Amino acid sequence: MSHQRPCPVCGCDDATSGFAAHREKLEPGDPDDRFDYLQCSGCESYFIAELPSQELLASYYENDSYHTQGDDDATVELSRIRSFYYRLIHPLATRGRLLDIGCGPGLFLEYARARGYEALGAEFSESSARAARHRGFEVHRLDALDEIGAQSIDLISMIHVLEHLEKPSDVIGQAGRLLRPGGQLVIEIPTLHNWEFGVFGARHGGIQAPIHLQFFSERGLRQLAGAHQLELVGATNNYLNTLLGMSLLNLGLGDRLSWRTRIKVNQAMIPLVAPIHYLQARLGIPSSMRVYRFTRGG
Repeated sequence: MSHQRPCPVCGCDDATSGFAAHREKLEPGDPDDRFDYLQCSGCESYFIAELPSQELLASYYENDSYHTQGDDDATVELSRIRSFYYRLIHPLATRGRLLDIGCGPGLFLEYARARGYEALGAEFSESSARAARHRGFEVHRLDALDEIGAQSIDLISMIHVLEHLEKPSDVIGQAGRLLRPGGQLVIEIPTLHNWEFGVFGARHGGIQAPIHLQFFSERGLRQLAGAHQLELVGATNNYLNTLLGMSLLNLGLGDRLSWRTRIKVNQAMIPLVAPIHYLQARLGIPSSMRVYRFTRGG
């Protein structure tokens, strides 16, 4: 079928119809637009058929309701960092340079610095970058990673970044350039290759149209990273995943609640759904929020 663009993950020009998703509303009265997603015939990743306008995307990224940076949200986020992300970075070198791409207001940078890293960030939201700089961190624009020297980073984290990027290959390429041989790249992304998408379909909590532009298959992500000397060495579920709770909300009151209210309700549901995700992780069953670890070859 004809479509607007090739697969942003593998470049394949052939795709089939995937699903149509309602617009993620920040407020109950927002327009009820629908967005079509395609599935790549090559790598089986999903991607939005027609890129949304920059004005539409800005209506999310520049809206205070979309950003969860208040004190309560910061507490929740730091709790997630301490209980889950520590397990990701703890086995790695604790005195190297860490770059958090999509660093937001710098919460993860703060935690990494306390663990002995020389931490710096990259961010596309200027308000979030200012908040991180206020915490004392060096923060680069996401489109200015060339400012950082090649092979100067020991660990790069990208937590919920790749699904937002029009050209994810660009930032993966930068990761390959920036990492020292043997350096690590940790990526967390929402995925649709799991039972939750089979159950909830277009109501899946991770879709969040139109700001999530693509959903990687593991094969597609491995292929993209491999083109930049990055080898997949591990994958697991984030068992503090909040997307199942969001999916359940989408079946009920979701359209009648603001985005911020849904986030707060969803966070309260974490203790209820975490055992499900933990069991899935132990059994090796992929969930809707996956964490991948890559290492750079010499």
